[in-house]
Amino acid sequence: MWAAAEEDIFAQLARVDSGLITGPVVPLLGSVGITDDRTVLSSHHRLLYRQVDGHTDVYAVAGQAQDFQDLLLRRLFRR
Repeated sequence: MWAAAEEDIFAQLARVDSGLITGPVVPLLGSVGITDDRTVLSSHHRLLYRQVDGHTDVYAVAGQAQDFQDLLLRRLFRR
């Protein structure tokens, strides 16, 4: 099961990296002026990424059932 999910995650990231898809700005981050971070969905996961100088940095991979806003706030306040 995890192997199929992993394949789907990397397939989505390849589409992002090649420019075939661009996810929307994360609403919570966009509301405070952070518009570089974007999100895309795979079959069961939400991927948080940023593209910088032609490469894609992945910041989080979370299950779609997770509270994404809570995850972002916990990561923000951990710094």
